[in-house]
Amino acid sequence: MLGRALPRAGRTIFLLARLMLPISLGVALLRWTGWLERLAAIGEPLMALFRLPGEAALPLLTGWLAGIYALLGAMAMLPLAPEAVTVLGAMALVAHNLIIESSVQDRAGTPWWWVLAARLVASFLVGAAVAWSIAGLEALRLPGLWLRFVPASSQTAVPAGGGLAAFLVGWGEEALRLMVKVVLVVTAMMIATEWMRAAGWLERLERSVGPLLRALGLRRRVAFPWVTAQVLGVTFGSGLLIEELRERQLDSREVRALHTSIGINHSLLEDTILLAAVGASVFWIVVPRVAMAAWIVRATERLPWGLRPRPESAGAGALR
Repeated sequence: MLGRALPRAGRTIFLLARLMLPISLGVALLRWTGWLERLAAIGEPLMALFRLPGEAALPLLTGWLAGIYALLGAMAMLPLAPEAVTVLGAMALVAHNLIIESSVQDRAGTPWWWVLAARLVASFLVGAAVAWSIAGLEALRLPGLWLRFVPASSQTAVPAGGGLAAFLVGWGEEALRLMVKVVLVVTAMMIATEWMRAAGWLERLERSVGPLLRALGLRRRVAFPWVTAQVLGVTFGSGLLIEELRERQLDSREVRALHTSIGINHSLLEDTILLAAVGASVFWIVVPRVAMAAWIVRATERLPWGLRPRPESAGAGALR
């Protein structure tokens, strides 16, 4: 098991470092040179809807385009409060890596534009709900950040201005802290995934998730692709998703409901651990996401758009 898990973890960490370190350096440079403040002024009106600073638009956009690990690389360079980390995390977990994942889901049977629209709408709704719920609780002098296990610092070692040497040292410290967390999480997840496969837990999960699927507005026969998306994600699990949906010949509405649900809510364990590791509230990055997936599936089940007679059979594979 370790013979398969550790090499996979090493390759994945190397690829993620190639993605995350340049992004974190770019964001740090923007902050050091003062350009981030100018860009923040552009994003401030939209970010204010979610009680976020204007500079939060940059990591959010990065996450939308390049994924959760890119989001983490960008956030690590900004002095974000725990509330902002939680709201950003909740929004990005709903909508991230949109170009690749929408393409994968298009190949698996649901038009890319449907998935993209559903995820962006859900991201905005979840962000607003989380931000204003936390603010409301804190206004009542009640704890707002429920189930937060790692303290998120609103300070960053990357200076805004100053000498180049101090900047590089500060960026190196933040990048190192981030990569240590990524190495630990990715290695643990790879070992856990291999153990689940070897022990037959994927099949057991498929048999046991019937009640949860009903609550999400899904039918029992989409259990395997749903579990695949939760354990492997949309892109890492793309080959399995495409082949499984082609073989099962599901009704087009079942396929659309599945893709709507797993688009909004997938990689439930891995992505939650990653955001919790940088200080996000677990409650607010999980519960609203799952609830939003269920609501949008039910709210759109009678709509005539986003349907295809049969899923396409092309294969896919890419970095999540």
